[in-house]
Amino acid sequence: MSTFEEIKQYLPQYLSSGSQKTLFRDLEQFPQNIDKRFYSQGSLSDVNYFQGDGVKDVFCINLPSADIRPAPVVLLSNSCDLDQANERFAPLSAIYTPVFNLEKYKNALEKSGIDQERVNTHVANIKKQQVSHIFYLPKNEQLTYDAIIFLDKINHISASELYKKPASEKRIFSLGNLGFYVFLVKLSIHFTRIREGLDRSAPQLLAS
Repeated sequence: MSTFEEIKQYLPQYLSSGSQKTLFRDLEQFPQNIDKRFYSQGSLSDVNYFQGDGVKDVFCINLPSADIRPAPVVLLSNSCDLDQANERFAPLSAIYTPVFNLEKYKNALEKSGIDQERVNTHVANIKKQQVSHIFYLPKNEQLTYDAIIFLDKINHISASELYKKPASEKRIFSLGNLGFYVFLVKLSIHFTRIREGLDRSAPQLLAS
């Protein structure tokens, strides 16, 4: 069985036949097709937020600095936890990470003295989604610059705080089927290692 045939087993089954075929085709072309096809225009006006949405003006902090500033962010929480219609015993927080301009990040690396060739290779790998803790966001009509998020720079806020203004007013972009699937893969790689190569019941671990 080919790698792509194996991947198909884990793709969403709720898509229509047409949408599923489009997703299969896009994945077969990945990563050469990381462009505005990453996004969905149909979700921009929805009243609810979705996992992977870009949202403007959300408070962020980068500890140990005490400065708190509004910034564009990408929501990491799953869509069900972001849905205000789902009742909870206790309010849930939305988790998110700030959006950074890729060109500014590249310039900062160059100014820090890192070799130009290494910087160029690093940026090229980011654009191919080959850096595990960085998710690349190509520019489109709403996101006017190539951007990145770092999956190790997480913030949180009360989910109800997000809805003080309508989602349709604060949403910058919403991921389409291709973008969302790649996003989930990157989240899975960063936060889990099914094959971490560690036997957690080994005697040396239990004794330490």
